Amino acid sequence: MLDLFCGIEAPLTRYQKEFAAWREIVNEIAELRHAEQLDPEEVDFIKKQIARIDTVGVSEDDIRELEQQFSRISQSHELASLAGAGIDGLTGDEGVVSQLGTVLQKLEALAAIETSAKTLTDRLNSALLELQDISDELSGLAQDFDFDESAIAELEERMQLWQEVKRRFGGSVDAVLAKKQELTQRIESQGDIEGLIAKKEASAQTLETSLRLQAREIRKAREKGAGALGKKAAELLTSLGFKKARLAIEIRPETKLRDYGDCACAFLFAPNAGQDLLPLNKIASSGETARVMLALKTVLAEVDSTPLLVFDEVDANVGGEVGRAVGLELSRLASGHQVFCVTHLPQVAALAKGHLTVTKTQTDKTTHIEIKPIAQDKELRLEELARMLGDRESRSARTHAAELMSGKPAQA
Repeated sequence: MLDLFCGIEAPLTRYQKEFAAWREIVNEIAELRHAEQLDPEEVDFIKKQIARIDTVGVSEDDIRELEQQFSRISQSHELASLAGAGIDGLTGDEGVVSQLGTVLQKLEALAAIETSAKTLTDRLNSALLELQDISDELSGLAQDFDFDESAIAELEERMQLWQEVKRRFGGSVDAVLAKKQELTQRIESQGDIEGLIAKKEASAQTLETSLRLQAREIRKAREKGAGALGKKAAELLTSLGFKKARLAIEIRPETKLRDYGDCACAFLFAPNAGQDLLPLNKIASSGETARVMLALKTVLAEVDSTPLLVFDEVDANVGGEVGRAVGLELSRLASGHQVFCVTHLPQVAALAKGHLTVTKTQTDKTTHIEIKPIAQDKELRLEELARMLGDRESRSARTHAAELMSGKPAQA
């Protein structure tokens, strides 16, 4: 709340971003100082693991090509056999081309006698040429399946190595590459740990110097804002039933940098004259705390973007004009926020725009809670306010309730 009042969101955000970077470097330095030194045998083993990964050539494209080539080689004999059977069926001694050649001779003899059969001869000739062309392409394809034995052995060895690497390092290309990066970093970190630590310490020192300068400026802004916010809120507390209360915001410097700067703040409160200022959460009752929060939220209303505020028994232990003052402050606060207030004070309830009654009904075995909206029923509102004043049947209570309702609540 203090930072919101001071308007230091931008410098605080910048500080926190640099603070996160500084903490990360500090943690890295600590990890390096406690890092396990590898002996020469371990370094050699890790280098061999990296070399095995490099031998496979691990990348999405490389592995896809490797698996496709391996699949073709694994089925090369079957593929060659199928292609050969196709060639034999087309252009073998008793293949389709040979048989159609005989048919073509018959059709040519027919065309010599009946010229209209000439088109049929031409079509058959075209079919024979197409079949011969298919046979030739099959022959070329069959040659592609005739792999060199040394190439087959090399591919099988590479595939076996990939299966081993994949099984050992995670089962996917991404996992294997991540493992390689991890192993590489372990080797690199062994080269000059002290030098790496010194480099990171220099970066950390530069960041820390910058952070302390920023934190000092943030602290100055908080010290200035603390006095102004405490003074404004304390003045408002007078109208909320605290005749001699004091409120102060204390800025406490800290030696260590934290994500909120180099200082903390404490809200100090003394509800009565002659009492020492003590932490708000140690001295104030729940009702007093609620009224202090109401005062603070009222002061902060113009800069606070909190959409919903809930006050529970904010009017505890007050009544009369003070209760009315509490209600007016809640009403003003409702001009920029949605305010929910649980109250037993009619002076407060009458100023609200919307009303809900909460009723508890008990039997020997059950308890039933009912929440009922009454904002649209003026008579129900009047009756409920009269009940809060003491007697819903009393004419004076109803008259007083009507006077309270005649006030104009702020628009929520």
